[in-house]
Amino acid sequence: MYRAFSLFFLCFFALNICAQPADRTKAKPFVLDIQFVDATTGEPVVGADVEIRNLSDTTDYVRAVTVTSGKTFKRLRDNQQYLIKAKHRKYFTTEPFLIHTADSVEEKLRGAILMREIVLGVAQRIEGVAFYPNSEDYMASSLTEFAELINMLRNYPQIKIEIACHTDSRGNANYNLEISQKRAEKLRDYLREQGIADERIVPKGYGETRLINHCEEGVKCSNAEHEQNRRVEYMIIAVE
Repeated sequence: MYRAFSLFFLCFFALNICAQPADRTKAKPFVLDIQFVDATTGEPVVGADVEIRNLSDTTDYVRAVTVTSGKTFKRLRDNQQYLIKAKHRKYFTTEPFLIHTADSVEEKLRGAILMREIVLGVAQRIEGVAFYPNSEDYMASSLTEFAELINMLRNYPQIKIEIACHTDSRGNANYNLEISQKRAEKLRDYLREQGIADERIVPKGYGETRLINHCEEGVKCSNAEHEQNRRVEYMIIAVE
């Protein structure tokens, strides 16, 4: 009787296991649905190269290219952390951003990521650059602000720039033009020392021809006002 009862119990237990309903809550793939748009115009960025990297699995790495809508669609694994960034020849690379494909039946991430266009012809002042009086030689300690420019040129080899030097209106105009050109060439040489090819840098001295205030020759101005005109600038002139 004991043996019969045991056999009945085992058969009943086995039937109960088989009768359990299937788990229908298994997570489905996480759908990435992101659009990349121009930060200024809001227009879709077509042809951006999107990198999607799983932080916990180096083999889970995909690349996609945005279509005419500026979008990219990818199915990702559930409950993972992915680092995403996009780059385009005519845009600055986006800051990497992190997403977490959380446990769920189904998830879809939608959103718009702004991309900043590489704009040509806009002068950017480099603060703090100083030269010795009546000399093209710069004070090495004053070039700390060049680090940002150097990083940009290293990260974006397609960019070509003009490096421009300006003087105030005091002194002879021809002399100011000549020394500003020499100073620009010195700064080109410094960038070369940092690994930037000469053909990517156009040195240009403007002397006193592009003053940014009223301090023309013969106008009485303070030293601070004259100093506004003594400046170094760079300008992106081509994306090749």
